[in-house]
Amino acid sequence: MERYKSKREINDEKRKRKRRWVGRVILITLLSIVGAIIFNFYQGYVEYANIERKIAAVEDDILELERVKSSLETQVEDINSPDFIEQIAREELGLVKKGEMLYIIIED
Repeated sequence: MERYKSKREINDEKRKRKRRWVGRVILITLLSIVGAIIFNFYQGYVEYANIERKIAAVEDDILELERVKSSLETQVEDINSPDFIEQIAREELGLVKKGEMLYIIIED
């Protein structure tokens, strides 16, 4: 024989369902918040890694440019030296010092 439920039993069941529903909503909310926090930390980490990579690349560029600068400074020192200026004057301009004679060899 089927037994009918009393109002108290019906209200108890409603309260249990409501508690389960509220519990699920709280659980889903907490999981969403934790997921959002994890996602934000992950994005921050990815951004940090990208910035570190860019910093390393810029540091490599700086080292290379410092090498080029050093090489150019050495070239400027060489170009400004009296020996280099004399060499260019003799080879490019055909100049001679006082008392020297310039010989030009003409080939047939």
